[in-house]
Amino acid sequence: MKKVSNSIIQQLQIVFSFSILLLFFSLLASYYSTQKLINNSELVNHTNKVLIEAEAIMSHMKDAETGQRGFLITSDPQFLKPYEGAYEKTTDSYNSLVELDLRQPRAAEKPP
Repeated sequence: MKKVSNSIIQQLQIVFSFSILLLFFSLLASYYSTQKLINNSELVNHTNKVLIEAEAIMSHMKDAETGQRGFLITSDPQFLKPYEGAYEKTTDSYNSLVELDLRQPRAAEKPP
């Protein structure tokens, strides 16, 4: 067997060191990308919760409007049940919406 020269060993060490360094930078980039993805997912989840609460408020208001309209047309107090319950439900949904906004105010500040 021939002896491997020192220059070949040095070249292999340089290539190996460069490969390790490249893998390390790739690891850091992957970690940073994953963290950004997690943060963005949390913001999306928060936005979805806000949209759900806003839709709930609109639904409760429609129920109240429908109940009021039914009562005005028929004078039947049975139609007031959705109207009477809508205020409490709307208030609860509004308070949940305000709480969501206070929990994560940066979601409103950060543009998409």
